[in-house]
Amino acid sequence: MFNRSKFYLFLGLIILLSSFFLFSLREVLIGTSYSSILLSIFSSALLAIMLLKNKSIKIPRYLSFVLLFFVTWFLISTFFSREIGLSVWSFIRFFSYFVLFVSIYNFVNKNGHAQKVLLCGIVIVSLAVLLTNYFSFVVDGDLNSGKPFSGSFFWYNQMAGFLLFIIPMLLNLFLNIKNMFLKSIFFALTGFSVFLMILTTSRAGWISLAISLLFFALLSIREIKKTHVFALVGLFAVLGSLVIFQPHLFKRAVDLPKELFSGTRTASSNLRLASWNAALKMVDDRPIMGVGPGTYGAVFRNYQKIPWIYSRNAHNYFLEIAAETGLPGALSFISIIGFATYLVIKERKTLFNQQKHPLLLGVTTALVGTSFHSLFDVDWSRVTLFSLFWVFLAVFFANTSISVKEIKIKRLGISLVLIPLLLAASSVYLLIAESSYSWAKSNFSDGFIDESSKLVDRVVAMNPLDTRYLLLQGEIRYAQKTPTEAQKSFEKITLLYPHFPDSYFELGLMKYKTGDYPKAVDWISKSIDVNPYVNPAPHLTLAQAYLKLNEQDNAEKVLERAINDYFPLNSYYRDFEYLYDAAGIKSQLADLYFQLADVRLEKGKEEDAKKIIEIVEKEFNPLPSQLRRYKEKVGMSP
Repeated sequence: MFNRSKFYLFLGLIILLSSFFLFSLREVLIGTSYSSILLSIFSSALLAIMLLKNKSIKIPRYLSFVLLFFVTWFLISTFFSREIGLSVWSFIRFFSYFVLFVSIYNFVNKNGHAQKVLLCGIVIVSLAVLLTNYFSFVVDGDLNSGKPFSGSFFWYNQMAGFLLFIIPMLLNLFLNIKNMFLKSIFFALTGFSVFLMILTTSRAGWISLAISLLFFALLSIREIKKTHVFALVGLFAVLGSLVIFQPHLFKRAVDLPKELFSGTRTASSNLRLASWNAALKMVDDRPIMGVGPGTYGAVFRNYQKIPWIYSRNAHNYFLEIAAETGLPGALSFISIIGFATYLVIKERKTLFNQQKHPLLLGVTTALVGTSFHSLFDVDWSRVTLFSLFWVFLAVFFANTSISVKEIKIKRLGISLVLIPLLLAASSVYLLIAESSYSWAKSNFSDGFIDESSKLVDRVVAMNPLDTRYLLLQGEIRYAQKTPTEAQKSFEKITLLYPHFPDSYFELGLMKYKTGDYPKAVDWISKSIDVNPYVNPAPHLTLAQAYLKLNEQDNAEKVLERAINDYFPLNSYYRDFEYLYDAAGIKSQLADLYFQLADVRLEKGKEEDAKKIIEIVEKEFNPLPSQLRRYKEKVGMSP
């Protein structure tokens, strides 16, 4: 006979361990692809264990249609994607979210003990991550320097999104625990987490937290004790004073109204506006199928209109899902959120009864905060944060009246296990391909060309629709001095994904290196036509190709337009300069100026060349290594 308590204990351990991996392995280090694979394996294992135990799964009847339609539409839009290679990854990832939701719903449904184990486990693991992140933050000197707190995430806004899940849960535990010692600990941990939220400097995070705390207060006002109110008001007042007395935090707060006006808006806000506008244009161009799941960042290149303003995500998940899966996909997702909102309003008196549902107020408050924050940021485009959303959503629905009316899928019996097995097999398949790609890339950079060639050919055979794989295959084949084979790889990308500028540039670069300058001009010009804002390299190479053809005027026009129109040294550049320096774009940008100076010198325009070098000396930090040589060329003192 299967021991029920041991089953839940084992399942709880799996959730805790998997949560640890999801949080501590750091998506910022391992990348979204490996995080997605980890999620898929975890979700499929969780569902398999559930099915082996119960031989059936339950889904809320009123929610099942919308969820299944959303998953189905996601799959359909994948086949019509503008870049299927990316959409396959996105579908696997989203189907894993769906499996995670169903598994957690079945795990916690009508089982208060399981809910406590799950939610407290998430809080414990999250606190461990926050404490280690903060320790590193202090030791590295980032606290004293005023650097935003980002911890395990790509960006400080994502850390704010993570804290929006944890703070309400800590607050909920503080109010419910009777033991005064433990209550004091959770009071301190709540304050610590709010302190970290302030350190993120995320204004969208601050506003989202304020809204979620207001929601929490309105629903708990009848049950909260006056002493708790005074304690929390005092805590938030003390922490809020940090914003006033710390100059960099105070400036972040008072500058918020400036973001509403175009003349005073920062590059960050302009980036969001550009992202939203691009998403709306994608919806307008493909309102039914969308551009394809997971392809927003790739397709954005075709909609980029402002220099230096590129976004991988829409900074509004609702717009992003509309752009990628069309209006049917967006409406089905919004209806899930809408249905949850309806249940909050309809069943608020029973749902938030602290005796019946002691942690549900924290869960619901977290969902409110993350939903609002996702209107302005990329939380749900990150595996860790969107996984937390689906876990909390499953817990919420398991406590509502819809859990009474369920669809129980049991006719297929044990064969239902094929679903998680198929998901796991797909994930392992992608893992092998992604690992082989990483090894091929590493071997190629280390000079082991033959070994990298064998690996990349295997990778392309496994997934012939991924642009990264085909691009690397072309580069390796060219390094093996088989330009015909390299051209086939690059041309395959242009046929599959004509919106991808890198493939045209690689073809042009290959022609340039072989001395076929007219063909180089043609291919590189196509790359620039697709998107002139990607990086300065195509413009520089195009100008050099014109110089090889003795067309100095055309070379000069290309360089002037690149410097003035596509890569101007404006406020956007300065705001994101540190990113371009890390990516090597700053050195390419400096090469544009140096090449233009050479052209001006060849045309006898010494004063113009001197002005160009003066701009480089004034605007570039650190100074390019070639500057001394060019200063001597134009007659300036070194």
